[in-house]
Formats: sequence, C-alpha cells, structure tokens
Amino acid sequence: MKEKPEPLILGIDLGGTKILTAVVDPAGNMLSRDHSVTPAAKVLKP
Repeated sequence: MKEKPEPLILGIDLGGTKILTAVVDPAGNMLSRDHSVTPAAKVLKP
C-alpha cells in the first residue's frame, strides 16, 4: 500500500512590482522559494 504524501503549503505574495513564492512543510521548514519581477516594474519607471 502507498503511503499518503505529506501535505505541503504554498505561499504567494502578489505585489505591484514582484511576486514572491514559498513552499513549506507542515513543520514550517522552507523547501523552496522564488522571487520574480513583474512587467509592472518596467511600466512604472518614469
């Protein structure tokens, strides 16, 4: 019989100029994170 996989938590912060994401396990250990700049950052420059 297969073991039930451990649930993971995905956090996403959608901002005006960047997107931050993280994946954590139930104990709060960060497994992955990423930072991306949105196209809005280019548009907002004078």
